[in-house]
Amino acid sequence: MVFKEFHVRVEREFRQMLKSVRIDNGGEYRGQFELYCKTLGIKLEYTVPKTSELNGLAERMNQTIMEMVTSMLSHATKIVLG
Repeated sequence: MVFKEFHVRVEREFRQMLKSVRIDNGGEYRGQFELYCKTLGIKLEYTVPKTSELNGLAERMNQTIMEMVTSMLSHATKIVLG
């Protein structure tokens, strides 16, 4: 699980215990992830599912990346087509 590696890295780099993780309550973090957090005393904070606007920074970054991809594809098409 990638989160386990992230968890260890964060605690080593910052010498702080991870206290909570905010997740989107979409269902992909159920099962092993919940059990892992519960076992280590990491509090799970849930947001309302299907509301990407609550994750503003990530959504803005996704939009920026998609705009960059569109621009690069458009530029590449102009070069190829002349």
